[in-house]
Amino acid sequence: MKQWQADIWLVLITVIWGCTFVLAKTTLDLVDPILFVAARFWVAGLVMIPLLIVMRCRQTASMWRDGLLTGALLGAAYIAQTIGLDLTT
Repeated sequence: MKQWQADIWLVLITVIWGCTFVLAKTTLDLVDPILFVAARFWVAGLVMIPLLIVMRCRQTASMWRDGLLTGALLGAAYIAQTIGLDLTT
């Protein structure tokens, strides 16, 4: 990939990421922040299941432990961010 292509992709992804804050703020007028984050994680989990099946990953107990710990920390961070977004004008 050429440098200019990588730069365009980086800008495009940044714009999409920035737009999600506007969508999230609008959605938080309708639902609780915890419910919003839970729904996002459920959707992500449902997307990951077919990927795990297709990739035929060999899963170990340590992978599950590390994944659950990382997911819990990420979930706590998303909840804090979403509550902050809900309380912001």
